[in-house]
Amino acid sequence: MRQYGIDISDDGKLFFLHDWYARGGLSCFELDTGKLVWHINRKHARKAAVEGEYILCNFESYGIAKIIISTGKIVDRYPAVEILFFRLNQKYILVGPQRLKYTIIDTNFRKIYSIPYKVIHSTLDNGIILSASLTDNNRLTVTGWSKDFPKEDGLLESPEWSPAANAYQVTIIIDILPYKLSDEGE
Repeated sequence: MRQYGIDISDDGKLFFLHDWYARGGLSCFELDTGKLVWHINRKHARKAAVEGEYILCNFESYGIAKIIISTGKIVDRYPAVEILFFRLNQKYILVGPQRLKYTIIDTNFRKIYSIPYKVIHSTLDNGIILSASLTDNNRLTVTGWSKDFPKEDGLLESPEWSPAANAYQVTIIIDILPYKLSDEGE
């Protein structure tokens, strides 16, 4: 199975499948019947997250699309070429790296905080971010693999994502207030 998880609408009536491969994209199905409701034929769908009446989906070389759940219509987009997308809580998303920084955006794609790349990766030592979350007291928690990733047996079935024998998991806690852009976005 080559999925990144199955998202379900807040009302529990629809589910969404996203596929990395060119024939994939993002599909919406009725939960009870399995009937296809809509499909977006855009390759390399990485991750998705339900946000009320919308679903946010990260498509490589396109960015994060904000899609109306009932129709499958894309109504907004956060542009990107190669981007990570971590849902931090109900309000914020961590994206990046872009231009040597990570950015926390809200679900309307307004930039809220900026964190220099080196703040995260000086601790991860050129590693890979696995997860991220934001606490109520504005502390960003990032967990990832530290050290190099040689081409050996693959994590997630990909040789590029295999941790070296000396790799270890690291959790970083960052007070994000010093990196704040604005409360109103850019």
